Amino acid sequence: MQSYNMTRTGASRLGLWNLWAFTPFFVIGLAMIPNAIKIVMAQSTPAYSVESRPWEASRSFDDQRIALSRFQDQGLALEPNFFTDGAAMLRLTANEGFDYTRLGPLMLHCYRPDQPDMDRVLQVRAGETIFDLSALPSGSWVLTFTGQLDGLELRHSLRINRPDAASVGGG
Repeated sequence: MQSYNMTRTGASRLGLWNLWAFTPFFVIGLAMIPNAIKIVMAQSTPAYSVESRPWEASRSFDDQRIALSRFQDQGLALEPNFFTDGAAMLRLTANEGFDYTRLGPLMLHCYRPDQPDMDRVLQVRAGETIFDLSALPSGSWVLTFTGQLDGLELRHSLRINRPDAASVGGG
């Protein structure tokens, strides 16, 4: 009969803890730390209402969506053009055969996100479809077009980056 040596070689593990048994505690602890931070931050920040009656403020969202849909359904589009001499314009275009006399007063709300004091409202006379953007300084602008088609509201927004005259010319 053969005998086997039952003694272990190397360090004895009798005195070491098996850390795998504590893995769930480490994982749960790591998940609890960010959640505890969120709870503390939420409790230290006072709650406030942006609108006193938000359900009334949101009524216009459906009207704006319908006005945008009407704009798109008519095949209308806004095309910005920038020129080397610093001139800029925004042209309202439509599908071939569109009767521009159906349009009512057209306005363009120009919003500058980084400098709201530079906001402007541009209007055009009846029958015109070009907005002159030359007076707008270079930078990022949010343009919101509003108007009427057959007495119904039109609406469309786009973001443009008005370049310097030198960058349009390639210089």
